[in-house]
Parts: sequence; structure tokens; C-alpha cells
Amino acid sequence: MKITKITRYTKDKQGNPLKTKDGRDYTRVNLQVAEHGQKWISGFGSNTNVNWKEGDEVELIIKENGEYLNFSEPKKIDAVDEKLEQILNKLTTINLVIQQIKEATVKSIQGKVQTDIEYPENDLGEPEF
Repeated sequence: MKITKITRYTKDKQGNPLKTKDGRDYTRVNLQVAEHGQKWISGFGSNTNVNWKEGDEVELIIKENGEYLNFSEPKKIDAVDEKLEQILNKLTTINLVIQQIKEATVKSIQGKVQTDIEYPENDLGEPEF
């Protein structure tokens, strides 16, 4: 999503530092993105979004919270899971192609191998052992 506007706050309207329920300071990030027009989307500041600016393309998970929109960032494990799924899909495709090549090769070899061998015309009899 393309950021069209971004603001960051560390204090509330009364000038008090923003604090979590357990007393930790935090930064509030408000975004507008092209896909949601003039509607503001709120989220927490983090190491990954500290350098975001207008015009940046970012990945967001947007959830409605009543009349508000909140954002979070995809977790690294989600990205890893997605990449792993892509790799497994490609491996499955490769395995299918290998199986098809194997089956075609076996059929080709079987077509060239003579299975009905004729007994020689001059019967030599059974070998003695």
C-alpha cells in the first residue's frame, strides 16, 4: 500500500507521554493510504516503520475496530511461511515433472526391449551343467 500521509505522536492531546496499559512509552503512527482515501489508519511505532514516509510502498494488515481502522505489520514468520509455501509448491511441481519423465523413459525403454526372444533355429538342446 502506498502511504499518502503519515504522522507520529509520542504525546496525547494534553501533552502527556503516550503509555501502554503496563506503563511503557510508545509512538502512535497514523497513516493514510491510497487504498483507503482520506480515512486514517492507526498503529504502533516500531523499528520497521520508524523510517516510513509519504510515497513509500508498505505491507500492512488492516483491521476495522468499530469506526476506526488499525494497522499492524506482517510478522516475519508470516513472510517466512509464505516463502516456504512457494518453495514447497515449486518442489511439488518439479517432482511431478521428474515422475512424468521417469514414466516416459520407462515406457520408451520397454518399447525397445524385445520380450519375446525366439529360440534359435538350430536346436542345440539343453546345456549340460
